[in-house]
Amino acid sequence: MKKTGTAKVLSGISALALAFAAAAGTYAFNGISTVFAEDTAATTETEAEVQNLTDEQIKGTWEGFYTGYSNSTNIERTIKLDIYDCTDGKIKGFATITSTEHEKYYFTGSYNSKTGKMTFKGQSWEENADNWGFGSFSGTVDPTDKSYSGVTDSSSAKPFKLTKKSDDFTDMKIKKENIHRQWVGEYDGNSGDIVVRRNYKFTIDDISDDNKITGTAYFSPSEKADQQYAETGSYKFSGTISEESGNINMQGFEWIEHPESSNFSFVKLNGFFHDNKIVGVSEKGIWSMEATDITTGDVNYDNKLGAEDLIVMKRYILGDLDFSQAMVSLTDMNGDGVVNVMDFNITINRILNS
Repeated sequence: MKKTGTAKVLSGISALALAFAAAAGTYAFNGISTVFAEDTAATTETEAEVQNLTDEQIKGTWEGFYTGYSNSTNIERTIKLDIYDCTDGKIKGFATITSTEHEKYYFTGSYNSKTGKMTFKGQSWEENADNWGFGSFSGTVDPTDKSYSGVTDSSSAKPFKLTKKSDDFTDMKIKKENIHRQWVGEYDGNSGDIVVRRNYKFTIDDISDDNKITGTAYFSPSEKADQQYAETGSYKFSGTISEESGNINMQGFEWIEHPESSNFSFVKLNGFFHDNKIVGVSEKGIWSMEATDITTGDVNYDNKLGAEDLIVMKRYILGDLDFSQAMVSLTDMNGDGVVNVMDFNITINRILNS
């Protein structure tokens, strides 16, 4: 009997405890459920706000600062991004270092519309006067103030922050059928450790379905270089173009006419199309080209006849400079197969009449 009574008492107490626990638990769970509901609603609202940031809002001009380095010392620099393509979470654009001159490169990266995370890294230089390398950018886009902030090279000591300034952008995509086939300009080669500016002309003979190019290139002395480095030559080249980025790269593979010096080698050239121009880099410096129809007598490849062309022709006629056969053909003004005083006088008359 005592056991039974004790059991009843314990049973009653247990029931009462369970009732309180159940009530308390229900209250607690309801409270937790409410908190979770509020958090979930807040998160959903935030994610919705990020997702409303469209590809068109990513494209445009961004400006700000980033932390680079010089001689292992961190240094703050200013930068401008021109993002011209943002499709399926992938971005493409050009970065210009505005705190210094002649530093510009093509970059690619990715963007997550749900989290706002965006990363990018340079792929190819358009201008690289100081022979820099590429850093990697990783950060988050804030849709409220249209800012993009994070770190470079995964280092907390190298922060960056950019703000969108404009929806404007320059679309660098090209169509190969619209690419000019003849180009004149200049590039930086070298003679030993000396950087030598040379005049340059090339013709694109073929562009394949997979965007490979072949053609013929010619170079001649530049008035910007010392006469001791005057050389002429021609060669066949091959390379590629990118319709997505407007990039062109090329390198010689077979000499047509080798320069007089025996130690000449083929220079790699990399650049980007800008309307009727190409801006880029050689292994030693600049590469600058302009689309043109080749003008007979234009031996310095500046797309016009002038005093500089007469100076080069005179040096050849006097025996101070050797011409390749391509150069002879270019300066044979009367078509008799040789370059002499008659061609020189014809050139003078054309300059005066123009």
